[in-house]
Amino acid sequence: MAAYLRGGRDLRIDFLRGAAVFAMVVDHVGGDSSWLYAVTGGNRFYVGAAEPFVFLAGVVTGMVYGPRAARQGGRAAAKLLKRAGVIYLWTMALTLAAPIIARTLQLGWDDPLAQRSLGDFVIRVLTLHLAYHLTDVLLLYVLLFGLAACVIVWMVDGHTRFVLVVSWSTWALWQTSTEYPAPWDIQAMTVFQFAAWQALFLTGVALGIHRDALAARWSPALVRTSLLVGAAGFGAAIASYQLRGVNKGLGAWWATHLLSKSDLGIGRLLVFAFLALFAFALATLAWRPLRDALGWLLLPLGQHSLAAYILHVGVVIGVAKLGLVAFGRGSAAWQNALVQLAAVLVTWALVHAWVALRARWSERRLPSLDVAPPPAAVAGA
Repeated sequence: MAAYLRGGRDLRIDFLRGAAVFAMVVDHVGGDSSWLYAVTGGNRFYVGAAEPFVFLAGVVTGMVYGPRAARQGGRAAAKLLKRAGVIYLWTMALTLAAPIIARTLQLGWDDPLAQRSLGDFVIRVLTLHLAYHLTDVLLLYVLLFGLAACVIVWMVDGHTRFVLVVSWSTWALWQTSTEYPAPWDIQAMTVFQFAAWQALFLTGVALGIHRDALAARWSPALVRTSLLVGAAGFGAAIASYQLRGVNKGLGAWWATHLLSKSDLGIGRLLVFAFLALFAFALATLAWRPLRDALGWLLLPLGQHSLAAYILHVGVVIGVAKLGLVAFGRGSAAWQNALVQLAAVLVTWALVHAWVALRARWSERRLPSLDVAPPPAAVAGA
């Protein structure tokens, strides 16, 4: 058995999810400049942490719920809806609390209560008509898992191609019709448009469901080819970014639309495809040194990625205040990097504490935030 397969889990996926969580925490703590932006992109590069975060969530969903849907049919869909419901409760709690805490701490974040009454704010949040900074990803997850519950049985029954055609057709339609809300008008949901991002998630679900067939084709020669192609494509994207090649070659309008994060533009998808090829091939070929160097940090974050995300919302708020107190608003790059590393380590420690609490408390008292694959769920990935 390969070294990255353990107890039914494919640790490469956990490792890459952990890397996405690391980048997300760093970028959300923010700052005008940071030494760590050379690694994460600072939420300014052609691709960021959100693409692998959403895509790999889809892959794991397909790996876990695909076999369940094949055995249980609608019961697996009901479990996905239940999972969406748990995420909804966390989303509501954080969306209601975060702006109030941010205003109390004088972080300078947007204040939705400055524009509407408390009652209107609560109603809009509870009915999924209002998002907020950092919790918009969780709202997107509520919609994505709800969608997955609707199509998972179709996909395992042999209609994956049809689902993906409809999904990517919706993505394509959105690229030319972005003035129409989808699925409805969600105020402040400006970073993650559901009509676009659902295609990336469902593609991940499809890959997770059909992992055995894909794994059979994942030969050593294909791994090396993927590494070279991914490295060349991603390296070209880095060079283009540094030289502002897209802006200079096509103009600002085309660059904005092709690389739009909110609409998941086709240029952004292409860069992500190169990154995905390179990262997965590298994790396959260099698994042992990667695990030995960074596994202690990234594997726990990846194995409990949704819990890490929820916990990091409070961490970002806390360290943002501490950073203002310690360094002010004009902090230097090394100061921002220090605060960001502190946020990552605190999130990592909280994840360990969360796992310990889950081990001591029953699932009824503390609802799970993460999918734990059954023993055979990922052995073929």
